[in-house]
Amino acid sequence: MTALHTLILDSTPVADLSRLKSLPLKSLRILNTKVSDLAPLKGMPLKQLWLDYQPERDAEVLRSLKGLEQINDLPAREFWKAQEK
Repeated sequence: MTALHTLILDSTPVADLSRLKSLPLKSLRILNTKVSDLAPLKGMPLKQLWLDYQPERDAEVLRSLKGLEQINDLPAREFWKAQEK
């Protein structure tokens, strides 16, 4: 599946993202899932991500994704600015 660039897992029972590690995903939707560990996303070329964000759990991994341009329908810079409030 080297040509898979977008994956939508919304409202599925998916809990483990480790199988995505080697995929060249640019866009990932994991809203309303059982995912609790975003560590497998480290190093991925993601540009867009939708998730049920929990700061204490997710912030470190998301900030490590330097190519991330959009988080939950907001430009990444705006998303992080909103989190500071």
